[in-house]
Amino acid sequence: MGDGNRIVRNLNSLLCIDVSGVGNNLPVYQNACSSAFPAPIWYFRNVGGDNYQLVNQRNGRCLAMPSSSTKNGEVAITWDCANIADQYWTVVASGDVYRFVNVNSGKCLAIGGSRTDVGAKAIQWTYAGIADQQWRFY
Repeated sequence: MGDGNRIVRNLNSLLCIDVSGVGNNLPVYQNACSSAFPAPIWYFRNVGGDNYQLVNQRNGRCLAMPSSSTKNGEVAITWDCANIADQYWTVVASGDVYRFVNVNSGKCLAIGGSRTDVGAKAIQWTYAGIADQQWRFY
């Protein structure tokens, strides 16, 4: 796949993952997709093999699971980028659809409850093969 900027769109809701603000511990949620500034752009930085850090281009922080959580339903956050497994995501492709598996927990990035509304939180959940765990690049 390679390094590069991408807008990440949920297959179920057709909304994109985003974050508001510049601090640590901010929840990641879904928002309208737009290529206009300030677009919800994430830089995919390869850290080896199919593993990536997803760096939010507005706040410069990485998509992470707080406190290395392995719990289903834990809300994804952004945090200062570091070389730790809870910030590494294995990108698994199936055609033009992707899933992101947290290296630490082995769980997939998803939108909780298959919600389709703006503001619904991005969480981690055991892989179930459903659309709220699948993503495309916008």
